[in-house]
Formats: sequence, C-alpha cells, structure tokens
Amino acid sequence: MGHRARVLPAVSFVSETFVDDHYADDGVRFATEAEALAYGATRTNAAYRATPSEEPVNYRWADGKLARAKPAHVPLARR
Repeated sequence: MGHRARVLPAVSFVSETFVDDHYADDGVRFATEAEALAYGATRTNAAYRATPSEEPVNYRWADGKLARAKPAHVPLARR
C-alpha cells in the first residue's frame, strides 16, 4: 500500500499581488482567507489572491485597517 502525504492545515493566509509576471507578498499574515482578500483589495488595482501559509498570524484586518495581531499563547507540554 502507498503512503499518503500528510497535509498540514494552514496556520495563516497571505495576500499576494501580481507584480512583474509573478505573485509577491509583503510578509503580512492573517488568520482568515477573508481578511487576506480584503487587505489585497485595498492594496492594488492589479490581480491579487489569498493563499495558505505555514507562517504564524502577525496581523489582523479590522474595520478596514491593518492592525498588529497579538501573539498566540501556546502552552508548553508538561513532562
């Protein structure tokens, strides 16, 4: 039997803008695809998209403005 590739869920979503024949981003990561799309719509008249990322969320989109996200609390495992 073949091995199945393990697919990890996205940690965040990134807004990418089409520039010079490729998509590029600015390092901003959102918790939801909707936030990434809303942010992309305000940044350009060019094509844009939201793609999954394995990087942690670092911003949020609230009331039409970009805001720094608070770091997530990840409890340490007890030994």
